[in-house]
Formats: sequence, structure tokens, C-alpha cells
Amino acid sequence: MHTRYAAFATDEKDLSKASGKNADISALKAVCGTLKTDVVAFQAEPPAPDSTLRVDLAHAMADYGAAAADCLKGEYGATGQVSIWATTWLDRATTRIEQFTR
Repeated sequence: MHTRYAAFATDEKDLSKASGKNADISALKAVCGTLKTDVVAFQAEPPAPDSTLRVDLAHAMADYGAAAADCLKGEYGATGQVSIWATTWLDRATTRIEQFTR
């Protein structure tokens, strides 16, 4: 995977480790904050040269941003899972990124 997108793969892995049955809520909040920071940093980089890629990236960043925002609300439920909406945003963003990093 291109290094430009590697931070998001790391964020997702860290979210997965922090959530779930033995959730570490402090770690979960920290990872959500990192995801938000990574989105902002990515958006500050020069745009992709290809217009289709630019649009796909914009959608992926919107999805990652929505996941981070939802996660940062602190709605983890009794199981410590990231909310269903945050999970949906993460899945959508990952699918978008994977389409052009293969």
C-alpha cells in the first residue's frame, strides 16, 4: 500500500484492537483522535493529479472524517464497539482506498 494511505490502515488496525469485548475506551478515544488528525493532514497534502482519483479520495476522507467524528462522540455502547455508523464509514473509506491502491 502506498505510504500516503498507510496511516489509515494503521488507524483501522488500532481501532480494531482498542474496541470489542475487552475495549480500552481511553485507547479508542486516542485512536479516533489520531484518525481525525490523519484525515486533516491528508487533506492538507497536494491533490491527486487525476480527477477521478481526487473525487474518490475526497469521498474516502469524508468517510474517514465521519468515522472519527462518530467515534469521538463516545458512543461505544456496553460492548465497547465503535458505533455501527463509525464502522460503516470506516468500511466505505477502506473500500474506496483499496480500489486504487491495489
